[in-house]
Amino acid sequence: MSDDISCPLCQGNGLVIVGTVSGEKVIPCGECLGHGTMSSTRADWLERGNEHRIARIERGETLRECARRYGISDRHLANMEHARTAPEFPS
Repeated sequence: MSDDISCPLCQGNGLVIVGTVSGEKVIPCGECLGHGTMSSTRADWLERGNEHRIARIERGETLRECARRYGISDRHLANMEHARTAPEFPS
């Protein structure tokens, strides 16, 4: 795909290091599914969703409280914040 970019989470490596009870473990990246790339649209969704999540947390607002204020389900808001659906946050 021509608009593919390097995954911002794994920096294009396709792998991430996670901590486990027995130490560190290398696993495929959950954002790019181990491919190391993703569409620029998905990368934009990730960035916008993460910015929203950080701002919501800084306001001291829970996911449920924010979703109620927007008039949407908390599942829909979580999906937007985690780039599983287009991040179209109400104003």
